[in-house]
Amino acid sequence: MNDTTAAPSFTATIRKDFFPYFAQGKTITINGLDLYDGTDMSKQNVVGVPTTPFDLSNQFSLTTGVAQALKQDENAQIFLIIRYSLS
Repeated sequence: MNDTTAAPSFTATIRKDFFPYFAQGKTITINGLDLYDGTDMSKQNVVGVPTTPFDLSNQFSLTTGVAQALKQDENAQIFLIIRYSLS
């Protein structure tokens, strides 16, 4: 049974091999995550800034509610920006 009252959410799996070639073989530290509307960059949802940056060793799954500022449309172009550093 589908729950039509549940808030829409955004789900993504982020894998280490999604990062640029020069990042492979290095420690990737995730510093923050943001969702943006693909047509209006002023519309954003800060997914989170980790209290302590964490290292991406293989992959992680991200599920978050989508802010009202972003389109609640299955055809919307939503972009996930991952702020990271390498060591």
